[in-house]
This record gives sequence, structure tokens and C-alpha cells, in this order.
Amino acid sequence: MGTVTEAVPYAIPILELWCSVLRMRTSLGLVLTFLVLTVGCDGCGDADPAAPVAASETPSTETAPDEAPPEETVDTAAPTTAEAPTPPAKPAAPTPAELDQTREARTALRAGRVAGRAGDWAEAVTQFQASIAKNDSASARCELGWAHYQAGNLALAGPELRRGAAMLRRRAEVRENESNTLGACLYNLGRVAEESDPTAAAAYYRESLEVRPGNRVVQGRLDALDAPPPSSTCAPRACVGPARGPDDTVLATLVAQHYGRDTAETNQGVEGTSPFLFRGGVSGELGMEEGIFLAVPDDDAWYACFVMSDEGADYQYDEVHARQWIAGGRPELDFEVREAWHGREEGIANEMGSTVRGFVGWQDGRPVLYGAVEVLTFYYDGEWVDCDCDDDVVYSDYWDCCEDLNAIEEVASWSLASAGSGRIRVTRQQGTDGPATETLSIVDLACPPPAEPATPPAD
Repeated sequence: MGTVTEAVPYAIPILELWCSVLRMRTSLGLVLTFLVLTVGCDGCGDADPAAPVAASETPSTETAPDEAPPEETVDTAAPTTAEAPTPPAKPAAPTPAELDQTREARTALRAGRVAGRAGDWAEAVTQFQASIAKNDSASARCELGWAHYQAGNLALAGPELRRGAAMLRRRAEVRENESNTLGACLYNLGRVAEESDPTAAAAYYRESLEVRPGNRVVQGRLDALDAPPPSSTCAPRACVGPARGPDDTVLATLVAQHYGRDTAETNQGVEGTSPFLFRGGVSGELGMEEGIFLAVPDDDAWYACFVMSDEGADYQYDEVHARQWIAGGRPELDFEVREAWHGREEGIANEMGSTVRGFVGWQDGRPVLYGAVEVLTFYYDGEWVDCDCDDDVVYSDYWDCCEDLNAIEEVASWSLASAGSGRIRVTRQQGTDGPATETLSIVDLACPPPAEPATPPAD
């Protein structure tokens, strides 16, 4: 379950999701589940270039002839810019007590594996839970989820596997040795999803093959599903609604509509008439499915825009701004969502996360989610601790702790500024990978970046 730190009026507590995948510009990008991006993009065009708005100009607040007057208060005093976020501090070195917990967690993790190989899945569950209580690691989460599945507890298996895979996705971007563990965890997620959602199972199998190409077991399960290819559309995602009703239930109605269920839960009701972020979810055969939503008022009704799945990280939310990024019509809404993961993987102190700025606009009188821009990524790994280089196999089942895992500190951040109507200029402030500056179309933020031009062969 994710946690939320309330830092501003619109910041709220929150729980997990699937993975929405964020727009990635560098290898440091963290795949969140903002929108599902796939190769190819039909109908992705630039915003109307006929009405450019310079970054220094005051944006127009005129209302389109066929649209209702805007309810939002437009932030006309502030320029249409967004400064790069400040990264968190590096994690502190482990204390002697934390090192003791790491050793105890490692002992329980191995005991769970032994129990699983013996077919005693109830004991395996107990040992994996004990390991996580001492040291929350991605590998233990994945193994606990698989043990729940083998023990017949599907509703408990899904959330653990999803959280473990979410953590491993981020680690694998920096530590390539994690790819094999990630591929195995995604395969296990596919096995669990096959019980009720073959389409989701196929997606997990495809992702597993991306990180472990050529795995015949995974390919065989995918082929047996005979699933259709994934959609290649990258159009803005429509928000659900409108809905009217009591302030304490209208958001639950919208969340249920998003997930296609009869009932849903939310962490709060409507308060006031301004847009705000909230958490909502539904119960199913594979456990609780939860996400972060933006509530958008419109006259006497509300819409809910699905922002991302809650993957169990710690989340913080910026306030929601109403600003004119696209000339004419109602102002767009933009906001920041920050996520952070903490823990130790086989004894390594780890801190990783990202911040994205999302954009919601209006099409045909309804709010739509255009997508998000990644504005911060960070990854800190401490030194490999408690390691005997004469016998490091005793320490880890997977790594050579004296050679493979050294301290890592990687931070990248970007600022945003208007580059004309419907366009934003993204400027790197920290980091070295990727272009120093690039210009993006707001309405096409969900589209994959264009392919890099092929390098001509050397003569």
C-alpha cells in the first residue's frame, strides 16, 4: 500500500496500480504507469501552430464560442513555466541495527525458498513475510506473491507481485543484473493474471520477453493465449463522467465507472469546487486495484481523470494549477506527482523515484488527460554492505558482491516553459543523458518519442 505525505492543500493520502508508463527521454526514466505507451502512434500531430503564444506573453483566456465559461481560476499572474524539482537527499549509511535486520531478513528469505522447493507454500509465505518485515526488498515481494499463488490465495498474490515488479523495473534501469529477476516476476504476474484477465496476462508476458528475450517458457504461455496485438493509439485519454450526486459518493461512482465495476472506494469525498487529486480503487479476484485520479469540476457535475496506478510507493502531490498552455478556450490543468521507493535489496540501502508533471485539457467540452512529462529521476544505491569477498556466495544467491554492486548516485531533472501555443520546452538542469533541450506537443504527450535516425554505416 502506498503512502502519501500531505505537503499542499491538494495533497492527499494514496495507495497501488498497474504501471502506467511515463514518457521517457533517457535511460534514467522510470516507467510509472501514467499511460500505456506502445510502439507506433496513429494520428499524433502537433498542436495548432497558427496561434503561437510566446513564453513571455500573457496567455489568452477567451472562451471558445461553443464552450461553457470556465469554472477554474486562471493563474494569469504566474508565467507558464515549471521549475525543475529538487531531488531528495541521499540515504544515510545503514546503522548496526539495520545491518542486523538485513541479515535476519536474508535468513528468512532463504528459508522461504527452501520451503517453496519442498512444496510447503504456507511455510514459504510465513518466511517471506518475515523477511519483508525486516527488510522490504523487491525480490522478497515477488517471491511472496508467487508463494501466495501456489497456496491458492490469488487476491493476495497480485498486489505483492505488482509491487515487486514495480520496484524491479526501476532497479533494472540502473542495474542490468536485475533484468532476470524482473523477467521472472513479470512471468509470475502473467500466470496469476491468466486466472481472470488474459489480456493483462499477455501484456505481462510481452514485458517479460522484453527484458529476457528468447525465453521459450514465457513465449509458449503467450502463444497459448492467442491474444491480439496491443493497441498502438496514443490519443489523449478521456476522463470518466460527468457524475452528479452526494459529495461523499460521487467520486466513488466515477472510480467504479473507470474500472467497469458496480462499486468502488475512495479516500475522500468532494470538498469545494476546485480540482484536486484523490485515491480510488476496486476489489477483484486479484486483490485491490487502486489508482490516483484528478477530480475535475464542470458546472454542477464532476469528472475523474485516471492519472496512474498506485504501485505501493510513497507519493506526494503538488497543487493543481489552471494555466493557459494552449491559446484560447478553457485553461489547462497541470500538476506534479512525486513517487519514492525506499528499502534494501540484499543489504544495499536504496532510494529511487521520479516526478512527473501531468497535463489535462478539454476536447469536445470534456476533460482529457494529455499525458505527462518526466521532470525528475533519482537513484541512490549505497555500498554493498556486510560482504566477505573471500566467500561472497554465502551472502547472495545472485551477485558477486565484491565486483558487481558498487555505490550509484544518478540524478536528472528538467524545467518546463511554454514554447508557443500547445508546446513546451523541456530543458535539462541536472544529468548528462539525452538532449539538453527538446520541444514537445502537449496534446501528444502520450505518444512515444520519435525513433532515433539510423547511423549510416562507416565507409
